Amino acid sequence: MNLRQMAIKYSELGYKVFPCNPETKIPATAHGCLDATDDYDQIDAWWTKWPTANIGLSTNGLIVIDVDYPDNPWQQYIDNDDCPLQLTPRGGYHYIFRQPAGAELKNTTAAIAPNVDTRANGGYIVVSPSATADGLYQWQPTRELPAFDDLPEAPAWLLDVLNKLSTTGANAKFSVANTIPSGQRNSALTRAAGHARRAGHDAVEIEALLSVMNEQRCQPPLPSNEISKIAESIAAKEPDQITVALIEDHWGQIDGEEKDDRPENPGSFPKHFLDVPGLIGDLIDYEVAAAYRPQPVLALAASISLQAVLCGRKIKDEYSTRPNLYCLGVGLSGSGKEYARQVNKSILIAIGAENLLGPEGIASHSGLITAVHKKPVCLMQIDEIGRILGAIVAAGNKTHYLHHISTNLMKMYTSSNTIYINDAYADHEKVYTINQPCCCVYGTTTPQSLYSGMTSDNIKDGMLGRMLIFEAEGRPPLRRGVARVEIPQKILTAARTWIDVKIGNLEDYNPNPTIIKADANAINVFNDLMDKADIVQDEIGEPYDALWSRITEQARKLALIYACSAHPLNPAIDVDAARWGCELAEYLLTRLIFLAANNICDSQYERERSSVLQYVASKGQEGLQPSVLRRYLTRKYPERKAGDILLSLTGAGDIDLIEKSSKGRTSKRYVAKEHVND
Repeated sequence: MNLRQMAIKYSELGYKVFPCNPETKIPATAHGCLDATDDYDQIDAWWTKWPTANIGLSTNGLIVIDVDYPDNPWQQYIDNDDCPLQLTPRGGYHYIFRQPAGAELKNTTAAIAPNVDTRANGGYIVVSPSATADGLYQWQPTRELPAFDDLPEAPAWLLDVLNKLSTTGANAKFSVANTIPSGQRNSALTRAAGHARRAGHDAVEIEALLSVMNEQRCQPPLPSNEISKIAESIAAKEPDQITVALIEDHWGQIDGEEKDDRPENPGSFPKHFLDVPGLIGDLIDYEVAAAYRPQPVLALAASISLQAVLCGRKIKDEYSTRPNLYCLGVGLSGSGKEYARQVNKSILIAIGAENLLGPEGIASHSGLITAVHKKPVCLMQIDEIGRILGAIVAAGNKTHYLHHISTNLMKMYTSSNTIYINDAYADHEKVYTINQPCCCVYGTTTPQSLYSGMTSDNIKDGMLGRMLIFEAEGRPPLRRGVARVEIPQKILTAARTWIDVKIGNLEDYNPNPTIIKADANAINVFNDLMDKADIVQDEIGEPYDALWSRITEQARKLALIYACSAHPLNPAIDVDAARWGCELAEYLLTRLIFLAANNICDSQYERERSSVLQYVASKGQEGLQPSVLRRYLTRKYPERKAGDILLSLTGAGDIDLIEKSSKGRTSKRYVAKEHVND
């Protein structure tokens, strides 16, 4: 039978159904399971309109036990019951019973046992032959769904548990004691002992725990000497040091008190930074209007980079600060990172300045030097730059040509107001002198690629301090049917204005940039930032003090770029330019320090832990269902390591398990700390 025919059949058996979106469990109707009906005409109309819709079945009057994972030990307590049994696409089970007359049972989530939910009044399940991306819902042979009146009633022990939950409330989930039957007692108590030993409990403590479990839950109880044997055997094993450290808070005990001294999260990107007069602001507006996935923050980063290369080696401030910048756009795969790069390239080609386009990849440090020697002013737009940075870090000192990419990038950054001379070679023709190089970089990457290979050495060596990291806003919905919008003429005119600026006949060989002065109010703003940087450097200590040492330089570069965008014919650094540059530099720096503290790792375990944290954080305030996170962990790591990582993240407070309400339903989700209060 097809989906329409099965939906009608379920209604004929006495159940109420409604459509869910194809390949999902998301209701297709406005009120979800509240729209469920057994009316033939309505069901026929729904599936005529949506022939591939999955079938949602209301669980009003039912009690469905939803057991996640095929190896869930809890299923042994109900597997002998003669009830309908449905296999779910992800390897779980639906055991279906009828509620007794007068019962008013509600849905529960992980209240009976871990990874065991119930669906009753106000809930629903998806039923065969529905399917998701993971596979089909299927009835166990001989245990298909019968007529509603032929369903067996829920067993007494299950009703006792659910009634206890309804009368004792949320705390009951910690006190519900499932009976452990004969044949399962030794294995269940041994597993419990293993968990206790892993957490550092000794034989006496383990025996006390098992004795209580044996007396209250085992039917019939085991002899006391068997309990002692289990405790002594398990206590001979080594405890898990990570688990012990987390439970006993070894880190907090170092200072004798609990505290979280990690850097604060400055929050989401402030929108007022997008309000830049002139070329930069116009470019942001254009890209937001024309992109299939608008990313205004990445548009800002790319526009800054374009303005920087357009005025490179043409202007400087009174401190000889130049506009060369290294900007990184960080976003999820498929979030629209590439669009701003394409726009920059199109603009430079359209105004006849394609000579400013540098290479789109860096294979070696010698290749980098050769490229900048040929084009002293260039914009390198590099996709997946995080992989390059990760390869550099992984190579360390072992691979000369990779290790020196970052070294030469740092030297070029610092040499923008002087002469850059590369390393000595036996072949003198390979020794290049570059006068005032203006190498600008706009790279894009995913969070995982950027942080997975980086270590605290990158903070100390100054590479991160030279980067401005801009984070995309998730993965915006794809805008379909967006007509192609040509780049406005005023943008091309503003960009071409800088190409026409000449500062002497020898500007390509020995440039003498025009000095852009700051007024008195702007100077005060820069001085305030310098004073703050001195104070923060003393307070924050290593390794982050190294990042604060460059903040005023970054602010001056940004202010220069703002001035050139706002007043291309007569640029001046006024108080608006200074405030924008200083505030943006400070926000990006504090956000970078927060990200570094949470993501940059010096050991393999830290990198694995960080990778999981990034995955949870990427889901924003919606978070992840426990079953989804568990699958993610166990697919990547052995089960024990997966458990260690999850325990580490929750124990340290990096992720929290919180309740989320949506469409009248409450579920638990793991949410990264930075999104808990969003």
